[in-house]
Amino acid sequence: MARGVNLSAARLRELFKQETGLSPIQYLRRLRAERAAYLLQTSFLSVKEVAFHTGSGDVSHFVRNFKKEYGVTPRKFRLRAQR
Repeated sequence: MARGVNLSAARLRELFKQETGLSPIQYLRRLRAERAAYLLQTSFLSVKEVAFHTGSGDVSHFVRNFKKEYGVTPRKFRLRAQR
């Protein structure tokens, strides 16, 4: 990505964080968590399927990152959303 805009990786990270308040990886994790939350609320996909659809091949890693973002596991998030 940095090469595409003719910047060093460090400079791109610095500018990205200035603009968004997040590092590129934090931003990507947030986007994935938001997409996962949407899928959990609007689909009947399993947590494993949601993890796959949001770019995570490791379900435990997905659950851990989701919980960091929302404070609950994907399963509990879905249960709360269904109420």
